[in-house]
Amino acid sequence: MPPQQRERATKASARSTASGDKGSTRRQELLAIAAETFADLGYSRTRIRDIAERANIHNGSLYHHFPGREAMLDELLTPYFDGLVPMNERIINADLSARDKLYQLVRETVLNAAQYRAEVAILQKDWDYLVSVFPYVSRGIQRTERLWLGLFEEGVESGEFRADVNLKVVYRTYRGAMWGVSQWYRPTGRVKIDEIADVQATVLLAGLVASP
Repeated sequence: MPPQQRERATKASARSTASGDKGSTRRQELLAIAAETFADLGYSRTRIRDIAERANIHNGSLYHHFPGREAMLDELLTPYFDGLVPMNERIINADLSARDKLYQLVRETVLNAAQYRAEVAILQKDWDYLVSVFPYVSRGIQRTERLWLGLFEEGVESGEFRADVNLKVVYRTYRGAMWGVSQWYRPTGRVKIDEIADVQATVLLAGLVASP
């Protein structure tokens, strides 16, 4: 099992053991394998057989744990979206300057993208499908964008951020960079995620901060 799958499965198994859910360890291992398969191939190109082959089991055995691919995908994405808006609201509602809020928000979003690496990679590969099938995906994405745009506007009004750029384009540029971490960051790599988060926050903020 690749390092990313082992890490996800270990964390999931620990949660299962702590909660006393009998028989859930194997299920969580299979879910971790499904997550990496969806992230690598894209949900639309992944077949049950692909997941079963990586898990070294027969196709039919997966159906003892999950009704199908979509149920696996839903179970993977739900925790990410359950925490997405609250994370953004917590930082944006803090008693900080718009500049400091944005720095923290970029950092936390990058860290979150690394924590949910497979989920964010799936979002990028299967965006159109996901927003059409899972209403909470569309709601979460739209609410998050509104929160960021509100913060940008707050910074423009306070004179901290530039007023001569399209803020929606700025946000989507930020999102592409932050979510892009999921495509290349590896926990076993030489560059640690905290350094990546700091670099992205510094560089992205520099392009928006108003000149003195």
